[in-house]
Amino acid sequence: AGKVGLELRGVSAAIFENHSPFSAYWNVYKRIAKKSEIHETTIPYEIDRFMQAFELCINCEEILPQLLRDYEVILSDRYVVDKKIYGRLRGEQQLAESALDTINPQPDLTLFLDVTPETAIRRINAKGGPEDWKEQPEMIHRAYAAYQKLIPELRIPVIRICAEQPLVQVVEQCREEIMNHPIAPKG
Repeated sequence: AGKVGLELRGVSAAIFENHSPFSAYWNVYKRIAKKSEIHETTIPYEIDRFMQAFELCINCEEILPQLLRDYEVILSDRYVVDKKIYGRLRGEQQLAESALDTINPQPDLTLFLDVTPETAIRRINAKGGPEDWKEQPEMIHRAYAAYQKLIPELRIPVIRICAEQPLVQVVEQCREEIMNHPIAPKG
């Protein structure tokens, strides 16, 4: 289901990995961060968010254009909205959001997989519990509220998908939304 089965419908699709944790840029940043720890200082979270935005800008300029030339549909998980939400939740947003706002192209379609905090917490606990700060129950509730507030403000099309249903139904609904979108290729 990596490309949600679009190839089966005659549509060429690719996945854009928008964060490459071992890219040259990220490695340089992490080397600088590690050096600062040796001197008992830490890089502010705002800088970390900015570096992720910087890396996304670079990837959008270097990788995305070729994908857009070679494929009809490009899928990307958590392209910009997620990065804005978690920056806001940590109270660090101005620098990183300014960088994120320069990113082009913006998505033609955004699918928001809407799942209640209670369901998210139940699913995380079923997998063995939270792995990082984003999966803590308080943060899940805060993130859900932040998404609900930000989505109406976006200037891009957003379609809500009820992700409370079984995964196979969520994937099928995503396929249908992509295929029925006005700019979708007709295959």
